[in-house]
Amino acid sequence: MRAGGSVLPALLVATIACLPVTEGDNPDLAGQTVRLTVLHTTDIHSRMLPYDLAPLKTDQDLGLASEAPPYGGAARLAALIKRERALSDRTLLLDSGDYFQGGPIFNANTGEPEVRWVSMMGYDGVVMGNHEFDMGPMNFADKVKRFASYPLLAANYLWENTEDPNAHGLDKVSAPYTITNVRGVRTAIIGMASTSSMYGLTDGGNSTQALPLEQNETARAYVDLLAPTVDFVVILSHLGLTEDQDLLTGYDAYYPYESARPFIERARAPWVQLEPAPAAPGAKPNTFSDGTIRVFIPGVSGIDIIEGGHLHVVLNPPQVIRDPDNRPVLISHSGAFAKYLGRLDLQLAFPPDAPAAPIDSDAYRAWERRKFWGAEVVAHDYRV
Repeated sequence: MRAGGSVLPALLVATIACLPVTEGDNPDLAGQTVRLTVLHTTDIHSRMLPYDLAPLKTDQDLGLASEAPPYGGAARLAALIKRERALSDRTLLLDSGDYFQGGPIFNANTGEPEVRWVSMMGYDGVVMGNHEFDMGPMNFADKVKRFASYPLLAANYLWENTEDPNAHGLDKVSAPYTITNVRGVRTAIIGMASTSSMYGLTDGGNSTQALPLEQNETARAYVDLLAPTVDFVVILSHLGLTEDQDLLTGYDAYYPYESARPFIERARAPWVQLEPAPAAPGAKPNTFSDGTIRVFIPGVSGIDIIEGGHLHVVLNPPQVIRDPDNRPVLISHSGAFAKYLGRLDLQLAFPPDAPAAPIDSDAYRAWERRKFWGAEVVAHDYRV
């Protein structure tokens, strides 16, 4: 149960824009099964240099040997990324945020080494974490403007004062999503930034000038927009594990009745009023004394995998959760502090070419449904 975030469907639609596609080879993959490797880091927290650590049992169980310090560091992680890329035909490299804060190198350089390193590694998508704002949004924006060459993502932030010349300008250097083409596999990467630690966004004497949007409706809007044009949909998240699960299963929240009403009355994926009990048709709305109601916000269909962070956990193996259409979705988290690189190998089965059947036939309609969902994950393997 949680208090409702901002629900601004009209404003949300206005933020959706066409973004460039990262081009690659474009073979015809119809009817084929191919491998896509997703390399994932999260919550690096400025561990640019190796460090000593007494690994906990959970770390040792994941392969972090107690007799092999030091751990982490940008050079080691870069070598590992380079090695794993060389072993893969098609690779995405993603980060779930919080690469700022946590070491003296950040205190001395306020994020420049971290942004330079992420740029050097050629990440395909990076979502904003809450600690990127620890020295204020002005500092974060400055480092991104000067040193970043990677897609910085946050679909669930509605930036305000975007025309103010004195604003931080993060809206100019970030995007809600990016699309990559890795040898014919067109992938939409949608960023879901942190909302549970918003107190960090106002440090440094600057307003964040961002309004957090409700996560499921934000994701639903972008998935609906992008799914027909891509083969594969990734949510790159810094929401936290529970919130990642909620994207698929739905969750309960409190909202003012008038804010929730359009979502309750819509035909597709409607919200459900749980309490007070809904009023009879034509009667005055039944609400709590403050005008709110408790609603169930349904999960989102069309997501293929979620790569998450924020809680510093490793999911090995990844969690598998069914979306509202009963499609299995993988949730993967890859720990923290540059201790781990997650590698998720996916076998993607692409739909065949259209059948030689009338367009009003059952066979053609079944193919259309299959085509709409794009590539299907038919097998996976995960390692850290």
